[in-house]
This record gives sequence, structure tokens and C-alpha cells, in this order.
Amino acid sequence: MRRAVVDVRRGARALHVAVVGGGIVGVSTADELARRGCAVTLLEAAPAVAGVSSAMHGNAGTLWRSVRGATPCEPSTLWQTLRSLSPSSLQPPPPGAPVAERRAFHARNTFVHAACAADPAFYRWALALFRALGTPSYDWPAAHADAQRYLLERAAALDSGANVRVAGGEVRSAGGALLSADANDAQGDSALYTKALAADCKARGVRVWTSTPARALLMQGDACVGVEVDGALFEADAVVVCAGAATAPLLRTAGRYAPIYPLRGYSITARVTDEARAPAASFFVDPEHLYCTRLDDKRVRFTCYGEFVPLGRRTPPTKALEVRLKSLIAHALPDAADWCDYNVCDV
Repeated sequence: MRRAVVDVRRGARALHVAVVGGGIVGVSTADELARRGCAVTLLEAAPAVAGVSSAMHGNAGTLWRSVRGATPCEPSTLWQTLRSLSPSSLQPPPPGAPVAERRAFHARNTFVHAACAADPAFYRWALALFRALGTPSYDWPAAHADAQRYLLERAAALDSGANVRVAGGEVRSAGGALLSADANDAQGDSALYTKALAADCKARGVRVWTSTPARALLMQGDACVGVEVDGALFEADAVVVCAGAATAPLLRTAGRYAPIYPLRGYSITARVTDEARAPAASFFVDPEHLYCTRLDDKRVRFTCYGEFVPLGRRTPPTKALEVRLKSLIAHALPDAADWCDYNVCDV
């Protein structure tokens, strides 16, 4: 049976690029390509951009320059991951337990869902991570500085309530503890920013196609020249895949492998009950690794925990992680209950 072909290449007039994925990375990529003169079509599987990406709320909507994370190629990454693993069924110690005991418990903040035990892709990913140890790392501070510069410039140009801003200096808890002292961290609602940027891209001629799941990549030698969408071939001069964890299975259709595996993050978005006392900037509580962002006048977001889950399987969120996250907030920020209601919240 002959498949239909959707051909929107523009020949010599402009390089046509298909961008797969409508999260913050995909929309930003489409924006940058359009600004460089390319004709761009964005393909998003969900009914709207920023609709399903777990990265939308990563690190509570904060782009950190002051907190340096480990990259996959650094030897410390594997040991940090193994050290942070914990069974998600364990109950937090009571509030009156020794501080050292509570701190040790909450330091274990990465979990492996039971379904991963039967997923061959999980073991292949773990082996790829182990083999990558010791390879050259990239310049993390420079990369984050470039990303933050782009985000702040685009947010300022949008001026549409995207609410991305610089943190603005140190934040202190009610008890006087210093939580963050870097005035260069950027914060905001990532999903809101992505939707505003997508709308701006559409106004400048970028095609944004939602409910358009990419099924396979079309290869021509070593070049990717199209995407299969619902049985039809969408042809382009080049394809950029920004599909998060779904990138790995999509690349497999072209005979390529990328060591990417889903890590589902857990966050709590709470109602601010005292606007004057609630922190005005993002902050990071170390060593508990608790992130907190004041999204707007009425909302504050906390996050810390992540759970490896098989891609494409129905694995309901582990209830114990919600309990642990609320327990962590009570442990790391004893005064949080004075300025927000995190026990009645969106999880």
C-alpha cells in the first residue's frame, strides 16, 4: 500500500526543518531556527504544546547558574545515583527524630519503579551510562549562562505574562538560615513561557501542529529527511528531535540509539497564604536538595524527588513520594507552613 507524502520543502528559498517535540526545548529550537531564516514545522504529539512534558516543571521552574549538577559523563554521576537510590515504600522518620536521621533519609531522592525490573531498556541505559564514565564533560556554567541569556531575552520580548525573571539575590528563611545567595538564577513558570513562545512563533510563520505524534524517522543515507506521522511521510530538509524520553524509541526507528531513559519528577504546587512572608525568589536548600520557586503572587512550587519509570507503560505515581516530599518540606523548611499551604496542594 502506497503511503501519502506531505511535502513542504521550500527548495532554495529556505531550509525547511521539522522539529519533533513541543516542550520548552522543542519550542525554543523552533524559535531559534526561525530567527535564523529557516522554514520550521513543529510536531507535537499532545493536543497542546507544553502539555505532557515532565521537563515543564523540572527543578521547580528554575534555571540555576549557582548550582552545578553532575553531567552523565562524570564518574561521580553513577556513584551519586546509586547513593541516592531508595525504596519508595519507606515511611519518613517522625518529625521528632534526630536531624542526622532525617537528613540521611531525605538524601535518598531517586527511585526506581518496580516495573523497571522487567524493562530491558532500563538495563541497556544503565550500561550505557557506566560506559560513558570518564569521557570529556562540557562547560556547564557557560552552557547555563547561554541558556539563561536566551530565556530572559525571549521572555522580555514576549511581554505576555510568561513571568520569567532573575531571582534577585539571597533569600532567608524566617529562622534566618541562608538558602540561596546568587542573584543570577532565573525562575518562572516553564509551561506558561513555552506556550507564550509557541504563540509568538506561530505569529512569525512557524507551523505548530499538535495532536501529531511522530511514529518513525525517514532516513536517506546518514541524513534524516522526514518523519512518519499517522502513516504519512512528512518530508523536510532536516529533522531535529526534541522529544525528551520519547527521543530514544524514535531514534531506534532509524537504527540509532540514544542512552535516554524516563525520570518522572515529583513536585507540589501550593497556595501562598502570606504573600509578605513567602520568599520572592527561587532557592535551593542544600544538602536536602529541595527546590522552591515562587511562581507568582498566589503559587509556590517545591520539588526534589524523581522516579525512573518505563516509557509507554501505565505506572501510576508512587503515593509514598508525595508523603516523602511533604515530610521533606517540613524538615528542610520548618516555617513553610506559615506562608503556604503545602498539605492541600496540586501534586
